[in-house]
Amino acid sequence: MNKKFDEVDISGAPTTKHESPQGLKKPDVRNPNEVEQSAPDSAQETRDAVEGIASGTSPTESIELYKDAVKEALEREYREFLYAQSMGSWKRWAYVDQLRKALSLTEELTQALQEEVYEEFGKSADPSDWDIFLHGTQEQVKNLQDAIAGETFGDDPNETAAEPLERLST
Repeated sequence: MNKKFDEVDISGAPTTKHESPQGLKKPDVRNPNEVEQSAPDSAQETRDAVEGIASGTSPTESIELYKDAVKEALEREYREFLYAQSMGSWKRWAYVDQLRKALSLTEELTQALQEEVYEEFGKSADPSDWDIFLHGTQEQVKNLQDAIAGETFGDDPNETAAEPLERLST
């Protein structure tokens, strides 16, 4: 921790100011309009995290780290597919790419590892859903997502708002 003796208190003793490890000072909170607030650079944070993970790993550990990252990204992408919701899988895939670079894995190896993860994941998924995920048309995807929404929420997404009221009145 960096220390500076920049100020003197009432008794004449020096006071210490602590700075963050990066040398950044806390902003002046008296006038928040003058404080520049920067959003964290998520790309830089991802690179830092990957470099931290990648340093000092054995080849076997590197392969397992990469496969785990691919599996997490695939799981999230598959859930997005099933439930027609964005869950940020692109961030996971960006992490996978950064990890591949940090671990210095070849394109051929990463392709083989991804195929292995896809094959294993496909064994645990519903075969028809998995096939639609991999090879389905837009119509098949929409029909599957509508069926899942109907099972989840008990509604027919193709039903008009007036139809449930008509059934109740008869």
